[in-house]
Amino acid sequence: MSLYENRLISSEVQQVNPEISQPMQVELLGTQEVLKLLNISESTYYRLVKNGSLIPTKIGSRHYYRKNDLDAIFELFRRKK
Repeated sequence: MSLYENRLISSEVQQVNPEISQPMQVELLGTQEVLKLLNISESTYYRLVKNGSLIPTKIGSRHYYRKNDLDAIFELFRRKK
């Protein structure tokens, strides 16, 4: 995600809740970054979203994921093996 997109998201948060003076810095990954990270195709990605295995944060029509959430999922799968 670009710096511009991070700033845009921060400004949207400010508009939704103006009481937030310092928005928490969260690293968000877009769909393409998740595809590369998980090494999956776009059709597999949408199947995982549809069956609830991946739950995106939607901003407009775009899907985003917090990097620390994906890291937690990876850790969970490592422990199961």
